[in-house]
Amino acid sequence: MAKRMPASRLILGLAGVMSLWSGAALANDELLKLQQDAKQWVMPLGNYSSQRYSTLDQINSKNVKDLQVAWSWSAYDHLDISRPAVLGETCSPGQAGCPPVVLADVANDWLHPNSLNYEAQDGSIIVSLRHQDWLIKIDYANGTGSGAVVWRMGADGDFTITSTDPSPWFSHQHDAEFELGGHTIMSLYDNGNTRVANNPGVTENSRGQVLVVDEPNRNVSLAVNADLGVYSAAVGSAQRLANGNFYFESGFVLPGQTGRSTEVLQSGVPIYVFDYNTLTYRGYRMYTLGSYEAPTQ
Repeated sequence: MAKRMPASRLILGLAGVMSLWSGAALANDELLKLQQDAKQWVMPLGNYSSQRYSTLDQINSKNVKDLQVAWSWSAYDHLDISRPAVLGETCSPGQAGCPPVVLADVANDWLHPNSLNYEAQDGSIIVSLRHQDWLIKIDYANGTGSGAVVWRMGADGDFTITSTDPSPWFSHQHDAEFELGGHTIMSLYDNGNTRVANNPGVTENSRGQVLVVDEPNRNVSLAVNADLGVYSAAVGSAQRLANGNFYFESGFVLPGQTGRSTEVLQSGVPIYVFDYNTLTYRGYRMYTLGSYEAPTQ
């Protein structure tokens, strides 16, 4: 049975960060301590003084003119531009969730990338392309790579999937990343927009997924495929917790535009659900403002 968790251990991202604590003084103390570290940017405008200024000086007014592009990547060079957005998404000037549109009244929102993760194990980059229903791996090689797309994961991509679920693949996903420092266990938030569109009149919820990835054989199986009980049409996040469970943030629940936080066991069974009346962009469980991990006893 799902239970509630003390709000002091929950942090939700709303534009910047919206925090829920039982002790506001503790939160303020931790932020004040963190802002003393020049490498930390603890508030939307930098610090409590809203200075919008960093004392880091590796790049400064004298050498900024000498900076050169070390590596770049363009989707137009490496992806099929004739493959449209899966659900035909477009952008218009001023539309929420879209970049500026200035050359036309309507633009094809064919990729809508929403997360990028650097993989230290092989120096590659994993990018989530929401409107392609794909994750792609890019040959970055720590800045020396060709930029080629190594693989595409998702429906009609380069991987097969082993599952008895009639719709096993994620769609319009968010926050995909490998866990535990390897290339085998991957967590992500499956919004499920394509499933919803393909099954009118059927209740389809977003899912928290943990994939077991066999890269050499291009196969994926589902270790966790948790029904989160709500449909979040946009945003969302996934996180492996220190206790081995998984935490999923449903940030744009319809109808009503509310949010839900869910912790599930490795079996996919929910043990904690927290609903709230606001939207969130990302949400992660933290024990303190400086650590995702539980304190050592």
